[in-house]
Amino acid sequence: MKFGEKVRALREEKGMTQKDLAEALQVSTRTVVSYERGQSYPKQRRVYDRLASLFDVETNYLYMEDEAAGQTGASAEMPLQGTDREAAERLVQQAGVLFAGGRLSEEDKDAVMRALQDAYWQARQEKAQEDRHAH
Repeated sequence: MKFGEKVRALREEKGMTQKDLAEALQVSTRTVVSYERGQSYPKQRRVYDRLASLFDVETNYLYMEDEAAGQTGASAEMPLQGTDREAAERLVQQAGVLFAGGRLSEEDKDAVMRALQDAYWQARQEKAQEDRHAH
């Protein structure tokens, strides 16, 4: 389930209107509509924290999306398209929220960045090896 679907389902489960939720989050109703339509995501950690508290769910539940479940994944030769590009954009946005949230130590932030860089360079290395073997 995607973030917007979760927000809508949790809001409806609580019997709240979009306006009620907007007031509770201290955002505009338009922002809530945008979340529920999957057009935007909160830019601040506090909004995720408020949602989690309001709906009595873990913050990580709101971050995780199941859209890739059961999919085989895109070929390494394909450029980012559709859900791949959207997933990359969400990753960058969520990393920004995570870093700005103030809950990670500077050392932990550095470790996250190193892990992301390591994953990137490992994938590049594997792609280069595949290309060499293909020729």
